[in-house]
Amino acid sequence: MNYRTKIRWMALLFSLPCASSATMAGTSSSETSMPLLNPDDASINAFQIMCTLSPGTFEDIAYRARAMRMRMTLDQTTKPAEGLTSHIEVFEGNLTTGPFTLLLEKITKDGMAADNCGVGTSTRDTDTFTQNVIKTLNIGQITPKKIQLNGHSLTIWDDAYGPKSSLNLTDLSGRNEVILQRIYGFRSPSRP
Repeated sequence: MNYRTKIRWMALLFSLPCASSATMAGTSSSETSMPLLNPDDASINAFQIMCTLSPGTFEDIAYRARAMRMRMTLDQTTKPAEGLTSHIEVFEGNLTTGPFTLLLEKITKDGMAADNCGVGTSTRDTDTFTQNVIKTLNIGQITPKKIQLNGHSLTIWDDAYGPKSSLNLTDLSGRNEVILQRIYGFRSPSRP
């Protein structure tokens, strides 16, 4: 992924709702049970491995990314509002089907924390990608909300992973790029 694309994603991610920037994830081919030739399937698989199969805190997922020798390209802490802190780490890597980006965010406010994780990738057809997400992640029974954000389509499945969590899919319109993220609700920092 080139630098300009990464900056566009970061600009979009900082504007997403749910006090979240978003996240982008990936994995190596050695973690899959069989080679995935379809880039969409590989990206969804990477999202599952990094963000849903063994979900953890920001620190847990960042540790996993480092253990996988993913290259960190950003480590940034900001204070966007009084009492609110956002810590973002971005990792780059490659799947057998192409590059991916992992973006992790930890938001803290008033002694509570929210951890977000997701995958950013290119796709040939965003509608097909969306259908693959619904089928692979078995979320078809949940009615999603659709929002237009800066000209991009954001689909949200509330409570997809339990209370105070959501699955968000952002279609970066006209770019054939998508962001699939899991938004975790606020919790006590001592508990996952």
